[in-house]
Amino acid sequence: MDKVTAFDALFTNNQIQKLKVLVSYVDSPLQRQLAIYIKFLELKYTMDLFRHYPELSVSPHSQEGPPDPARLCQEFTPYCSPQEQRQLNQFTSMLQTMSHYQEIMEMVQMFQEMFPEGMSFPGGDPSGNADSAEGAAPGGSPDMMAAGLGSLFGENMPDLSQLMSMMSMMQSGGSPPQENQSPDTPPPE
Repeated sequence: MDKVTAFDALFTNNQIQKLKVLVSYVDSPLQRQLAIYIKFLELKYTMDLFRHYPELSVSPHSQEGPPDPARLCQEFTPYCSPQEQRQLNQFTSMLQTMSHYQEIMEMVQMFQEMFPEGMSFPGGDPSGNADSAEGAAPGGSPDMMAAGLGSLFGENMPDLSQLMSMMSMMQSGGSPPQENQSPDTPPPE
């Protein structure tokens, strides 16, 4: 049962439901009066219900944590106009992007905490550079970092070259390498 139906079912009784069925069997002028009467009965029933059961909760909050805005948008969608649905979809997309960004930043922070001096791997100089060439990213190239992490975590380590490349850019404040240019090669002048 969806939340709207559950809400409606909570604030009605069988007598009111019978009147709702009856609406379609009466003449048009009487339908309007009956519809208003039904809504009045639902309001009266709701007020009486809260008076007799003050602790009654319309929908108990789940103890799972804070509300999920993406889920809320999904539940709103069936009741929205096409324009509102597009706006909700854009908002949901934005939330997903922010969530992915947050996950990446947490992972970057975890790696920075694991390797506070920067990452150095065999063949790198003591400063953590894979080679002494100017412009090389601290801690070596992204491929070297991924290889070093792979040796730490075993053979089942996923390909982290893109993450390492992003980390190198964040640390150096640089731009991504060109397609035909390796991360260790300085850009052409």
